[in-house]
Amino acid sequence: MRSGPLGVSSTGDPDAETGQAPPDAGSADARRAMVVGLEAELDDVELGLERCRKSTIVARILAIGGAALLAFALLRTDGTALVTGIAAALGGIVLGGSTRTTRAQLFDRMAALDARRADLIDELVDT
Repeated sequence: MRSGPLGVSSTGDPDAETGQAPPDAGSADARRAMVVGLEAELDDVELGLERCRKSTIVARILAIGGAALLAFALLRTDGTALVTGIAAALGGIVLGGSTRTTRAQLFDRMAALDARRADLIDELVDT
């Protein structure tokens, strides 16, 4: 079972590795641990955004390369190149659209995590 940022499983049981109960959710230590967990999640989201950036580059290359191959196939009347060009161009378009959607979701997730992290830090400063 996977532990959350406080070392507690999703069922609320103490951390299996330490055997300790979680700190009080209202304590400063709990808030600090939550901030650390949120920062780790933000790092994961940033890695996801980097993968999306790379996928976007691949999608553009695929779409442009497919279109170029399609134009070549039309000039040379090559059936294999024609089918390959259509498939590559459509694959690039689909990959680009899928990546754009994933990227938007990751940005939304990052904004929510960042807002939660800022709230927790404000709570720590106020205490």
